[in-house]
Amino acid sequence: MMVVGLGVTAAQHEGHPFNLGWYLGTLLFGWSAHLMTHYCNEYFDLDADRANRTPTSWTGGSRILVDGLLPPGVSLGAAFVLLFLAATTAATMPDTASRLMAITILAAAWFYTAPPARLNYHALGEIACAAVLYGLGPLLAHRLQGGDPTAATLTYVALVFVLQFLRMSVMNLADIEGDRSTGKHTLAVALGPRGLIRLYLAGQTLTYTATAVLLLTGTLPALPALAFLATLPIPVWVGRRLTQQALARPGTNNAVTFWASMHMPITAAALTLALLTDRLTGDTHPDTPWPIICAATLIAFAAWFTRALRTPPTRAPRAGDPDAVTASSSPPTAVTEQARTLIEPELRAAVAGLDPHLGRAVGYHLGWCHPDGTPTPAPGTGGGKAIRPALTLLAATSVGATPHTALPGAAAVELVHNSTLIHDDMMDGDELRRRRPTVWKTFGAATAILAGDALHTLAFTALARHEGPHTPRATRTLSRAMTELVSGQTQDLAFVRRPWQGPAAVTIPEYRSMAAGKSGSLLGCAAELGAVLAGAPHRTTAAFGRAGRHFGLAFQCVDDIIGIWGDPRETGKPVLADIREGKKTLPVLAALAAPVPAAAELADLLTTPRPDEAALRRAAELVEEAGGRRFAERESRHHLERGLACLAEADTQGTARGPLIDLIDYLGRRTS
Repeated sequence: MMVVGLGVTAAQHEGHPFNLGWYLGTLLFGWSAHLMTHYCNEYFDLDADRANRTPTSWTGGSRILVDGLLPPGVSLGAAFVLLFLAATTAATMPDTASRLMAITILAAAWFYTAPPARLNYHALGEIACAAVLYGLGPLLAHRLQGGDPTAATLTYVALVFVLQFLRMSVMNLADIEGDRSTGKHTLAVALGPRGLIRLYLAGQTLTYTATAVLLLTGTLPALPALAFLATLPIPVWVGRRLTQQALARPGTNNAVTFWASMHMPITAAALTLALLTDRLTGDTHPDTPWPIICAATLIAFAAWFTRALRTPPTRAPRAGDPDAVTASSSPPTAVTEQARTLIEPELRAAVAGLDPHLGRAVGYHLGWCHPDGTPTPAPGTGGGKAIRPALTLLAATSVGATPHTALPGAAAVELVHNSTLIHDDMMDGDELRRRRPTVWKTFGAATAILAGDALHTLAFTALARHEGPHTPRATRTLSRAMTELVSGQTQDLAFVRRPWQGPAAVTIPEYRSMAAGKSGSLLGCAAELGAVLAGAPHRTTAAFGRAGRHFGLAFQCVDDIIGIWGDPRETGKPVLADIREGKKTLPVLAALAAPVPAAAELADLLTTPRPDEAALRRAAELVEEAGGRRFAERESRHHLERGLACLAEADTQGTARGPLIDLIDYLGRRTS
């Protein structure tokens, strides 16, 4: 609306009559083209958005496809519908020049990311976006109101065009890591961070200096020129923060991209208000409807901006923050102990109905007894960390319910989790779990299969035992998660048979898909079940589900790091376990994909049959040297921040928020 408003106000400033029909027509065309660009960009830029591990609220795509909120095909279909609507509007425009401008706008917007041009993949996206939004956009609105613009109007458009170009450059700088990894050659990638920051500073300096000169020479009217110059503090602050490398720090990057993004609409609003005021105070006044429409537009923008300004950026808590905790190998004790205490009677009641031999195997796995059935000295301490049930109970209490409301869901997710552990140990050939021989090693493979199957079935039994109004919905949630989990496990198993390099090698997007099912599904289910059983509305439960999925992906990234560099005294597994077993984990895949010499040496080592300990240690060194560990750490932080952003949508309340944040922080900092 600010783009169209600027063009129409410039036409009014020149004395052209206001045409309400073509104002509305330009708005229809503009919004159709704008939304078309978003949906098109979401579809064709999906890999780059997924690879961007540190998005802010203003960069990295809207994340609707990354977060699974919309199927990619629907996004592309919506883009085509909007393209047709915009093209139809363009076809009705009154003259050839207007139609050509509209067609040029649509072509530049569509091919911003769409093949074959893919302008933003060839360092042309910034100039294309500037041309669409603040170049041709206001000129089209002006032409549909009154014909050819004056030199002053062309100057205003040229100034905001340059600012939009610089704004887009900063936005792409924020996304540089993901863009580089997917071959997206934006201007930021081409120039590098230092080169682009120099371009931003030089561009802003020249633009504001030129405006001051035009004001002093009387080339531009005083009021519009002064309004433009009044926005100078914004690029000064952004430029200063850029030189301080603020975009590289998750705690400050959101503020930098916010003000860099807001610079353009604020400048357009200032120019529009100045042009309107200049005309209202002159000898002739604009047509009556336009000042009212323009004032309403500016008020709406001011309200939106104020709301955006008051919304705090969401990020993962860090040391020094009020909600932060220090890194630890143990989860928050009070939270998990309460969860374990509350669910143990539910678990015991569920297991009590099993065949005695099977019940003994399950009890052994849960740490309740020895292989012969005699109770362990501390039966409540050997059954794992209870992270998932704790998340379920905290989700319920954070929306105003009591922990007991979500007990069936907490027990269910813990039973499913332990079912997967028993099966995992057998599939991976792991002989130790929680510093004891695994179930298959102790009782045999057949009993282990049945024990895992039994726990899977008991999860639904536990959920249905306390039948309530939300039980059917909770059962559907668990069933959906189980389907995704099995799919992820199947992908993980298939990865073992695939080569390390070549066309059939496992890609990072494939890994993410696997991890979303294997780890994200159950943690997402755990969070969602708590909210579902608490009777929260769909919007809230969906937000909890998305948050949990991100936390699960962060959990898996950390798991992969621990699998190579973890301390055996804490993990209970031998050092370099994942490399020894040839697992396709994220640090290794990222290292192999890196364009560095260490990647080639790593590939040779990984394909060596039966490498010795020295070769395994060298492989771990090469993974770190090639950036694999750093990549996984950033991926984990990204998903923690995305999860917290989803959690913010759920509007958590009460005293449960602190423990919930502590638990989430542990997921990204654990060492076992």
